[in-house]
Amino acid sequence: MPPKASGLAIASLVLGIISVLGSCITGIPAIICGHLALSKIKKSAGQIGGFGLALTGLILGYIFTAFAIIYAGLAVPTAMKALHKAEQVTLINNGKALKSSLDLYAASNAGSYPASMTDLIPSAIGSRSELDELLAIKGGGEFSYVSGLTQSSPGNLIVFYSPPLKPDTRIVIRVDSTAQTLDNAAAEAELSAQGISP
Repeated sequence: MPPKASGLAIASLVLGIISVLGSCITGIPAIICGHLALSKIKKSAGQIGGFGLALTGLILGYIFTAFAIIYAGLAVPTAMKALHKAEQVTLINNGKALKSSLDLYAASNAGSYPASMTDLIPSAIGSRSELDELLAIKGGGEFSYVSGLTQSSPGNLIVFYSPPLKPDTRIVIRVDSTAQTLDNAAAEAELSAQGISP
């Protein structure tokens, strides 16, 4: 009778083939089953077969587990960059919403912006929690408001600015409603020229 194929060898082969899809979830078990199967086959003195199956599963497991690790190493920085960009877009949209609230307030107050952001409640922003949500910066801090400006102030003046963000940038919202992501040094130079100590 030919030797019966090791169940572990078959399992290693099946798991190794599944790991071709790029999953180390099956690649690692394929490696473990392959090593166990080869060990048992050697010790069986010819009673258990499946050496080729175990070896194939072992090789596939190693190859595609390595591919999965390399792919994850490349994907993580890209995902982090995309997440950072999405956070910046959210902050810019929040800054523009704050500026729209200022303009709504100014429309009823002879073009003047409020002395404090809390003056926008409830005429331009519904509640304190809504205001806090628009001002908040993920990771800590909030938009700073530059009081004393009006709708007729020069459009290039900064009316809102964020604390420093990674990587070394600030978001600024101007009187003309434009939003920019500036290098921290450039933003601080503009704010200083405007008479503000950020």
